Amino acid sequence: MNENENKLEKQPQRTNESSVDVSVPMDEQPETQVSSPAPEEQADATTQASAGISAEETPVEAPSAEAPAAEVSTETPPAESVEASAEAPAPESPSPEAPAQKNESEPPVTPPTFGSTAPPVPPVPPVGSIYAQPMRASNTPPAGYPYTPPMGGPRPIAPPPPAATYRWTYADQKAHDGAENKKRRSRGLLIYALVMTGVFALSFGLLLGTMLMKGGEFPTIQFSESVTNENGEIIPTTDYADAVNIEKAKQSVVLIEVTTPDGGGSGTGIILSEDGYIATNHHVIEDGTSIRVKFYDGSYATAYVRGSSAVDDLAVIKVDRTRLTPATFAHSSDCFVGQTVYAIGNPSGAEMAWTTTKGCISFVDRELKIYKDDGTLEKKLKMIQTDAMVNPGNSGGPLVNTKGEVVGIVSMKLADGYEGIGFAIPSDGASEILNAIIRDGNADNVNSNVSYERPVIGITGVYMEGGRHYVFEEDKIAEVTESYAEENPDMVISPAVSGIYVSALTEGMDAAGKLMVGDIITAINGVEATNMNVLMNEINEHYVGDDVVVTYYRNTIYTDVTITLCAATE
Repeated sequence: MNENENKLEKQPQRTNESSVDVSVPMDEQPETQVSSPAPEEQADATTQASAGISAEETPVEAPSAEAPAAEVSTETPPAESVEASAEAPAPESPSPEAPAQKNESEPPVTPPTFGSTAPPVPPVPPVGSIYAQPMRASNTPPAGYPYTPPMGGPRPIAPPPPAATYRWTYADQKAHDGAENKKRRSRGLLIYALVMTGVFALSFGLLLGTMLMKGGEFPTIQFSESVTNENGEIIPTTDYADAVNIEKAKQSVVLIEVTTPDGGGSGTGIILSEDGYIATNHHVIEDGTSIRVKFYDGSYATAYVRGSSAVDDLAVIKVDRTRLTPATFAHSSDCFVGQTVYAIGNPSGAEMAWTTTKGCISFVDRELKIYKDDGTLEKKLKMIQTDAMVNPGNSGGPLVNTKGEVVGIVSMKLADGYEGIGFAIPSDGASEILNAIIRDGNADNVNSNVSYERPVIGITGVYMEGGRHYVFEEDKIAEVTESYAEENPDMVISPAVSGIYVSALTEGMDAAGKLMVGDIITAINGVEATNMNVLMNEINEHYVGDDVVVTYYRNTIYTDVTITLCAATE
């Protein structure tokens, strides 16, 4: 081995963490194909020899086939080494006159000849260049690599590019895509936040600049100017005038709290006089054991019942107070549909005391039929219908016009899902009842035009179908068979025609002198009596004192008779 080769073997190998070992183990080293050099390579060797290049300057030793492959580091040498290699002067070529000196201690290097078993010599890169061997995906170097750098110092080798990253499972690919999407979303949100911040800052800057240009003035709410007369006095609007009158009317409205055996309740009342008479509904004070009144000024007083009329749903209570503010009444007969009215009351008790709602009169003289639990008519009422909202607790309170005058006393509302349908007792009829109660303690002698007692014809009857057989058992009627009727003819009733069988007459009424037990009423005012409801409905359309024509069947003869309706008695 010559001196230069010894220098190559003793040269320290550079290592660091980034270097890549691309050497191939002996057991995995692919077989080196031995081929003879091409004619071009022989020509190159001949040319070098003829040019006078000595073996000492370009020593190249052909490695044997049995020699192990040298291990080459791909670490990039320091910059100083590269610069030193580039700046080193090239060896001068010997002149033709000066023959090259030969080192006797080194054996001559014989270039490979055609047919030799030595592998071809890799091409030597020019001095100062960086040799870069491409990296394969499998990290397997090509045949003939690595190689021993030529004389003149080690040649720097550039680091290979990083191998491509492959994801061989769907889960890995999905995780990678999710991470990329998350990054993109984060970037999108950041950009959006920056844009919105810029827009906000720009808007705020424009607003601030506008205000500064106007002397720092901020926009304020504008109010309309009040209308005044030539003296500077405010001319009130229609709504303002109504409010003044309603406020005055509230001073005549009270809260009534009633204690009953079952608990108690509350309602509303209207002051009738300065000395403490107060009007309300009968159902407000019914069954009350104690009554307390709260006035508009917040004071309280204990009250007692002066009297009431259940049929009219009116009552009067009395408190020991003086100098109260009585309400002013107006004639309900002057009311008209569409007239503006206000309801003042205490819905839900003291928490909502003196609540005022606005509406109009929806109907004048609305007739309401009040029925008992058994379905029979109890009474009829003539009421003012309004859409002013009323609720439990408004009972007994006033319905006033725009002047604050009472035109009705709130009594009830249509429930079961209906809204805006309330009713008030007309002031004309109510005042007559209330005066009678104050005077007499009751209204028994008053022919009220507010409530109307249930009119009756004065008989007790039951519907029977002709050709069948019936018997009475404990005030009830039952149908029997024909054989039973033949065996008990005195106990069985066998009407020849269908109709209302008269089983009893009310003494003192008009029908008692014109009908008999056993008569069968077949019609009333020409309406066929197919059942008891038809007869009652026809009578309920009339009032006490009206005349009706009754057709009855007796002894195979039909007869018409006029009967005057009377008031029902309990």
